[in-house]
Amino acid sequence: MTVTIKKGNMAHLEVCKDVLLNSVVGEVYFPKERLAEKFLKEGLTKREIYVALNEDGDCVGYMWIVLNGMFYRFPYLKNIAVKEKHRGKGIGRRMLDFYVDAAFKHAKKIFITTSGFNTRAQKLYKKTGFKHVGTIPNLYKRGVSEYLMMKSKGR
Repeated sequence: MTVTIKKGNMAHLEVCKDVLLNSVVGEVYFPKERLAEKFLKEGLTKREIYVALNEDGDCVGYMWIVLNGMFYRFPYLKNIAVKEKHRGKGIGRRMLDFYVDAAFKHAKKIFITTSGFNTRAQKLYKKTGFKHVGTIPNLYKRGVSEYLMMKSKGR
């Protein structure tokens, strides 16, 4: 599937919310729809959310990139999700590649976190060169560890 990635806007809020709520991350961290909406409105307002659009212009995924989000210096991929029926088609990989390319224009090290339960994401990040550099227990939710992952330019 061919996807185009561009900055999202408030017109993408409902579909991004649907994507988030129907993901493993959404199930754990956003048990109420209003929490997901508030989260996404912040990213869309800051113009930090990018959407992946298919050939028909339908949103099939999104990601939230904060260029100085890690230690106020390094790019950080705050959240990424693909619409359930489009998973396994390379869209997540395409968005991750977009993040890596854009982020390395700003810094030589880039970061992402992934929840300990999200083994599918961990596998993708490792496959694309991210290395586990630390574990943060109970960061967002009690009983859930977040894995801090980093990729260095040229590796």
